[in-house]
Amino acid sequence: MLNDRNPFACTQIHGRGVPGRAVSAVIEEHANEQERTGMRRAEIRQRRRAARVAAAMLAVPEQRCGLVELGRVTGVRTRRLSALLTDWLDLHWLEDGWTESQIGVKPRRWYRVTDTGVARLAEHVAAGLR
Repeated sequence: MLNDRNPFACTQIHGRGVPGRAVSAVIEEHANEQERTGMRRAEIRQRRRAARVAAAMLAVPEQRCGLVELGRVTGVRTRRLSALLTDWLDLHWLEDGWTESQIGVKPRRWYRVTDTGVARLAEHVAAGLR
């Protein structure tokens, strides 16, 4: 599933539109209902972002995902994505590491879902649909 040029699995699913676009469409359908229940728009956006990122990570749970690749797939900006991933790392839902350093290529940080994270991130996807 991974290629030699890009070791991150999330990019492999980007071309198929999974899961960013598919999940976003379903989440958008529920946005009006959320607004009617009194949730603030910021809370709704935050919930949607977390759901998109969680769905992207769960689409390839055994593979490494990079920050830039996750941003491309989900449409979440790097600053917000970094904060979200850091929170999930602190909760032990993700594990991280660095790619091997190569001449002329900076090492990059990768993220992978842990066993505990699979269940918790699935809850985030479900919460984004409420």
